[in-house]
Amino acid sequence: MFIVYYKTTLDLRIRILLILSFSLFLFSCSTKKNTRVSRAYHNLTAHYNAYFNGKESYKEGVISIKENLQDDFSKILPIFIYDNPSSTSVSGQMERAIKKSIKVINLHSITAKPKRKRNKKTAKDKAFYAQKEYNKWIDDAYLLMGKSHFIEKNYKGAEKSFSWIIANYPNTESKYDAEIWLVRTYIQTKDFDKALDYLQKIEAEKMFPKKRLNKMLFPTYADFYLKQKEYDKAIPWLVASIKEKERKFNKKRYKYILAQIYKETGDPKKAFDMYKEVIKMRPVYDMEFSAKIQRAILFDQSSGDSRLLKKQLNKMLRDEKNIDYKDQIYYALANIFIKEKNEAKAIENYKLSTYNSVDNANQKGLSYLALGNIYFKKLNYITAQAYYDSTITNLSKDYPNYEEIKNRANNLGELVSYINIINREDSLLNLAHMSPQQRNKIIDSIIAKIKEEERRKAEEERQHQMDLALSNENNRNGLQTNIPGGKWYFYNPIALGMGQADFKRRWGNRKLED
Repeated sequence: MFIVYYKTTLDLRIRILLILSFSLFLFSCSTKKNTRVSRAYHNLTAHYNAYFNGKESYKEGVISIKENLQDDFSKILPIFIYDNPSSTSVSGQMERAIKKSIKVINLHSITAKPKRKRNKKTAKDKAFYAQKEYNKWIDDAYLLMGKSHFIEKNYKGAEKSFSWIIANYPNTESKYDAEIWLVRTYIQTKDFDKALDYLQKIEAEKMFPKKRLNKMLFPTYADFYLKQKEYDKAIPWLVASIKEKERKFNKKRYKYILAQIYKETGDPKKAFDMYKEVIKMRPVYDMEFSAKIQRAILFDQSSGDSRLLKKQLNKMLRDEKNIDYKDQIYYALANIFIKEKNEAKAIENYKLSTYNSVDNANQKGLSYLALGNIYFKKLNYITAQAYYDSTITNLSKDYPNYEEIKNRANNLGELVSYINIINREDSLLNLAHMSPQQRNKIIDSIIAKIKEEERRKAEEERQHQMDLALSNENNRNGLQTNIPGGKWYFYNPIALGMGQADFKRRWGNRKLED
């Protein structure tokens, strides 16, 4: 009895002691107190709890954007994937990252000053006691919050977070990250003056960690100039970005953009070679396909034999993966024929491009534009006007020189109307100057054509009525075939015959194919 009582009392004492110890530990780890223990506790908890989870959520969002990326290769690609108009919304992941960042700041920020120890008056000690924040993860939490706001396109929220870090954490590594992200924020909001001011500040900072952050700074510079269409100034920054120790995904993207800029700035040889480098890096299929097409479009006879390119493009035509891209392949082939002065083959392939256009209206517009330009140079204004008219119907309104093309189409439309009037008047004058026999012969041929067309339509209608009458008669008599299962349409030869006749009447003789 005594032993049981003693053991129970001992257990109770241990429990009380543990509770008191734990309470004492929690008290010592309060953010109101600044001790070595409290700093260690809050640094550890902030890093491996809320901040870790928030950062993981942010990463998930960025990966989701990357995996669902759909680039428009007909335009110069944006430097950063989050800048793509079709980028997937990841507000859920970013909201979670923001909440976790706020949790780190609210629960683990230590701003209380530690107790000063006697005889501790070194420069290091003075710097320590002068700190505004004693948890080393708070500035990281603000940075994560700002980046999450930025990805969400909440640029005001992003600017506040980055500016707060720069103002309140000037001696941290995060300050430099925040400066670059703040520049990107100003670029997104087209506040280029502020963006340039901060870029110049960064350049002037002696302590800027170049080894770690140049791979962020260089593409930011390139983006700054690209957004303002200052392509020549963007080139050296893209070249520098490619030379940095960067992920392959980004290097492929930078090289592709560099090739596009070389083409835009009138350096087709460098663009041709850069697209080749992109292909060698084995990028995602869409980028590789587009790079091959662009090389074919940029082909110059002085750069080599076109046979290999044609062979490659014809192989691509046979590949089932490219069934929706045939319009681009035919367009590239047509461009090669244009360079080879083979106008007939070029026209043939431009037309095939328009016929095979599935859902790429912009490409269809480009093919029509090429045809319009050919016939315009040949002074065939009637045909050229028709193709220019189709161009402005299909081509995107933000396409370069769209208004110029539209004006040409409108001007040609007016010209063609006058040409048609002249042609009609000339025809009438020719008829008037003919002998009665010649005139009657032409009129008789026109009448014969009209009568033939009317006879053909009447014959089709008569055949259709006969088919309907036969069908009604069969239905009244309940006609069945002796073929087993004759009730099914495809086992009924009469039904099949009627169907075939009706199909031919509507569509004519067509080859059985997809």
